[in-house]
Amino acid sequence: MQLSAAGCGRQGNVERESGAIAGALGQRTKIAWLAHAQQAGRPGPVVQRCGRSLAMGPVGRQPDEEAAAAQFALATALLARVPQLAGVPAQRVTALRGGITNTNYHASTATGDFVLRIAGERTHMLGIDRQVEHAASSSAAAAGISPAVVHLIEPEGYLVTNFIAGRMPPPEELRSARWLDEIGAVLRRVHALPAVGAHFSGIAVVRRYAQLARGAGAEFPANFDTLLTALGTLERALARRRRCGAPI
Repeated sequence: MQLSAAGCGRQGNVERESGAIAGALGQRTKIAWLAHAQQAGRPGPVVQRCGRSLAMGPVGRQPDEEAAAAQFALATALLARVPQLAGVPAQRVTALRGGITNTNYHASTATGDFVLRIAGERTHMLGIDRQVEHAASSSAAAAGISPAVVHLIEPEGYLVTNFIAGRMPPPEELRSARWLDEIGAVLRRVHALPAVGAHFSGIAVVRRYAQLARGAGAEFPANFDTLLTALGTLERALARRRRCGAPI
């Protein structure tokens, strides 16, 4: 069964993506697929990939069906760990495009539509704190800025939120005065939210990433250390402004 993924700007067989899915989600995907495969012979779920539905037949017949069933089984297993959704199986699962450190799914159930935000493995190495993300997301949701947070699946740090239907405006549209005004208004609301008890430094992130890259044997531009020194100068200047109570 071939999947025409026109919504992603390409065509392909989901079989090619099964390895990527397993790699992104690790052993949990394999376990979920094995649990679902035990139900072979019963009608399979409906799964979407990039907006295209896959109405599946009996489980386990085609490699692309295996990849789709793994997504569905994973979503079902995670929803079962959400107290508000216990016993409410997914009816349809859509793999959402985008995301750098997370894999995201839109799960439709009899009680509503939700987004499963599955953290990538070892993303803590990048300084990502899922507890802080949860606190920030909950604060923004309470202010009506972002989707309502349904649950934080622990210890993995997977976030479950309500799904909001909409579209992603293209870059040229976002450059319009109307959009820039709206974005600015939302950012003002975000900056007015109470602090979540965490500190973020873009300069510290650069240093952390540089350390990780050096440990992995990456090559750096000849002037990179000079730039790091300049960052140190900037950091000290910002610290002085903070001590004086000046805006940054």
